[in-house]
Amino acid sequence: MKIILNKGRYSFKERDITYQVKEDLVFELEDSFYFISGNNGIGKTGFIELLLIPLLQKNKFNFAYLAQNQNNQQYTIQASLAFSNQFNKSKNLYINWFETLGHPQILIADEFDKYKATFHKILCTTVNCVFLVSHLTTKKDYPQFNNIKNIKISFGANEERIITLENNDNA
Repeated sequence: MKIILNKGRYSFKERDITYQVKEDLVFELEDSFYFISGNNGIGKTGFIELLLIPLLQKNKFNFAYLAQNQNNQQYTIQASLAFSNQFNKSKNLYINWFETLGHPQILIADEFDKYKATFHKILCTTVNCVFLVSHLTTKKDYPQFNNIKNIKISFGANEERIITLENNDNA
């Protein structure tokens, strides 16, 4: 299983952001862990929401997305579970949610540090691929994944964001 973000220029006027992909980026979705890195405000969340999620949806992959604003997301998940009559107060809210999603094989966590305890529980529920924004984590924290890469976002000319895929040498 893999997805490809094709070489090209991706402009999103609604967010006033442009991404430049200089070569096709192939994301293996089995036994893979991707750190999304870059300075604050560079567009990591935009990459997730504007490029990665639509690519996963286009290819019909089942995934779970933990967004940055944990408090809002927590209330939304709780309301959604209650509305669908699947709320189980004896379980961790995120685990309950993850189970109702059909145990997605792909987990996306933006600013994961806010979800650390839950994140590790979810990783033990058969996730095959993780896309993670975190400034505190290293590959030694996740020995169960063999394919660990960095998705690096940096500024290029005219404030375009350059997206590259690199080996993760961060021990």
